[in-house]
Amino acid sequence: MNTATTLLAVMLATAVAFALRPRGRTCRVVNPAPARRHVGGRSEHRWQRRLGRRSSRRRQRTITQALPDALDLVIVTIQAGHLPLQALREVMPSVSGIIAAAFSDVVARVDRGERFRTALDALDAHLGAPALAVSAAIAGAYDAGTAVTPALDRLAHDAREHRRRAAEASARELPVRLSFPLVLCTLPSFVLIAIVPLLLGALSSLRGH
Repeated sequence: MNTATTLLAVMLATAVAFALRPRGRTCRVVNPAPARRHVGGRSEHRWQRRLGRRSSRRRQRTITQALPDALDLVIVTIQAGHLPLQALREVMPSVSGIIAAAFSDVVARVDRGERFRTALDALDAHLGAPALAVSAAIAGAYDAGTAVTPALDRLAHDAREHRRRAAEASARELPVRLSFPLVLCTLPSFVLIAIVPLLLGALSSLRGH
């Protein structure tokens, strides 16, 4: 028996011993089906929550990107002589889908007879926290009878700054996001190029002896 055969026999014996090693006490499960269903339901619920968080983050990023431009359009439309409600109606075809849905809901509520002041709550319902200051500024100017464009101009500036900071944070996270694909792609090639030839050479030398 040569050295290579001995090495293979030792490896096989080690694998068999590892497979047959005692694993400690085990408890008997009387009815494993409910446990499997419970574990499967818990995993499914966890997966649904993860998908929900991802969808919420994507929606929030979309709102962060689209809101400053939508506010700029509303400001320009109001400065052109339209009332805030008319401005929302006019800019609906030109804004992002999420923003357009919020503006459309406000307009639809007013068309059904709801007060404009109350219908502005639709902005908060559709857009969340970023729209709180917008609806408050429009409602405050509407109640006081003052110009709404200065407040919206400040809000648009703040929204642009928030979008810029979000873009910078996303750029800083990019190397971390790329680390896993890089390792996944480079590690197999490293093994094939560097490790496998060494193993083949060692086996060849063993067979030569």
